[in-house]
Amino acid sequence: MGKAWVIGFGGCVVLAGCGTVLAIQPDSSLASDGGLPGSDGSSGDGAAFDETGAPRDGSLAPIDPPCAHSAATASCELASGLSNLGGIAVGNGNVYFTRHENPGGIYQVPTVGGDVAPFAIGSMFPAGLSATTDSVFWVTEGDFQIVHQGFDAGMPSASTYGLALPAAQIVGVGLETFWTVPGSAAITNGQVRATALFNAGSPIALNEPLPTALAADADYVYFANKGGGGKVVRMSHSGSMRTEANLGFSDVTAIALSKVGIVAITSADGVFRASTMSDVTFASPWEKISSNTLGVGAVADDLTGTVYVLAANGALESIPNVPTPQLTTTSLASCPVGTAIAHDASHVYLACKDTIVRVPK
Repeated sequence: MGKAWVIGFGGCVVLAGCGTVLAIQPDSSLASDGGLPGSDGSSGDGAAFDETGAPRDGSLAPIDPPCAHSAATASCELASGLSNLGGIAVGNGNVYFTRHENPGGIYQVPTVGGDVAPFAIGSMFPAGLSATTDSVFWVTEGDFQIVHQGFDAGMPSASTYGLALPAAQIVGVGLETFWTVPGSAAITNGQVRATALFNAGSPIALNEPLPTALAADADYVYFANKGGGGKVVRMSHSGSMRTEANLGFSDVTAIALSKVGIVAITSADGVFRASTMSDVTFASPWEKISSNTLGVGAVADDLTGTVYVLAANGALESIPNVPTPQLTTTSLASCPVGTAIAHDASHVYLACKDTIVRVPK
């Protein structure tokens, strides 16, 4: 199968850090700066690209057959031969994923199957990733940036906000964006920040002990503190209202929300869920719905409340929204290692070591 590499987003992708502007031009002439592909097809740290920005080693070649040749009710591979997969998100009919490298990049592949294409190249170790109705947001661990890229070519192509500390997680809801700043090893100065216009933003929570997992809906932001007794916090978008669930869970790795009123977490103690219908039901009680202690990510279906948990060993658990649920575990040969999970109305999408896998709900 031939490779169709398209950079179809007008304007420049600007990744600003330490006074350097890195730009991806809107045509096939790519600027060479900070590790971006140059006119000679090489990059600053040895990666080789062709004249369209595609790696010459074929590491992002689409597989054959792609999901486009598979039934919507069958599991299939959207892309393979990848490396250093990081965050994953779904939006605008695409699955977006990061390659946690320097220089790394954000890539996209259609949810229905097709060729992998670069979305934005040049970030220093891109990590956390989120997609809204019109944009993709991510954080970079190499130069502590928050980066924004719109789907629409008519939108500003990127914005950045320099942080004094690395940002770990990011989530967008409507016009608002929230992110965590984990803080130092002393676990005393973590933050959760928010902005509605993608500027410097304002902290809505300060002096948090290592805020890690993050989620948000139209009304609240949810995050977990890895330190400080493993509490899970629910806050209004402005930060004016705060409710804590002092659960004592160890190492909360993910938070999943459903519009039917479910919040679920993965942790070293298992998978738990509670109701988001009020502050009281959020605070207590929390029901243990799985003994899985290897969860690296979770999502919850907005119609059914079913929780899907991806484990570090690549197993996918499906936990229905019923009392004492009987969970279903699926092991896929194409997913030996679980990295990240995302979903839309009909499928979940798994980042699995070197492969993006689509699984029907």
